[in-house]
Amino acid sequence: MCVRIEVLHWRGDEPALGKYKGKDPIPVAIMSASSFDAMTVDQNVNTLTFGATGTEKSLLHCKKKGKDVKVNKAKDGVKDLVCYFRPDIAGFKPGDVQALMNGKTKSGKAIVGSAALKTFEVSNKKSESWHKRHNIDPRSKKYRPRSKK
Repeated sequence: MCVRIEVLHWRGDEPALGKYKGKDPIPVAIMSASSFDAMTVDQNVNTLTFGATGTEKSLLHCKKKGKDVKVNKAKDGVKDLVCYFRPDIAGFKPGDVQALMNGKTKSGKAIVGSAALKTFEVSNKKSESWHKRHNIDPRSKKYRPRSKK
């Protein structure tokens, strides 16, 4: 059975796709539908796999209670299962654009899903100041703090 999955905001930069320690896990929402309850997915490391080929045993954990995930800025009122996966085991390479998932429900029914892989670059705030990154002179009168009267 094909299920819809969404890779949520993952803050991983391409050169470090293979790292886990110090990097955020990959959050993935398994979406419920009228014919499928995501909360019935077997959350076993050997059963629920996610990564570049879909066979990588990268599962860290899933939220026990589920979550109503926003899709296109709207919630549908149905609980979806959000699981977290290790990027170092998921096997993504720079430039990968698709993620695959395989699993089973608690009753043994096989499920598969695929989603666009979204990575977000995070600027290193310690390397340069906010003013320098935004091309603003902090000595300018416009940006000086006003004196209290």
